[in-house]
Amino acid sequence: MDNTGNLGMQRDPAARDNHDPRAARPPRGWLPAAAIVAGLVGFVLVAWGFLTGVMAALNGTGNAPWIVVFLIGAALSVATIVTAVVQLRRPGHRVAYGIALGIGLLPVALILLLFINSRG
Repeated sequence: MDNTGNLGMQRDPAARDNHDPRAARPPRGWLPAAAIVAGLVGFVLVAWGFLTGVMAALNGTGNAPWIVVFLIGAALSVATIVTAVVQLRRPGHRVAYGIALGIGLLPVALILLLFINSRG
């Protein structure tokens, strides 16, 4: 037995131990799906809050609740974009995170499209 306590067997330095905190962890399977769902919900909330809020403001009925819906959708979209960009740098599920990034950018495209359309 040598001074490391492993009975003379040499440890392979390339081998990863399950208890090593630096070891590569398998990608989580629920996170890409959660990012895609959050992006879709964010897009629906942004579109619904924006369009219904504009109609309510034009009718004079007040648009305060629709601003909250819009901001919740915007927060979900920003969270989707940040999650997708961070996770695209890591191995695993890159296609799913690419889809989540595209879905997260849909509200930005919607707002830009409506802005350009309103200018004539």
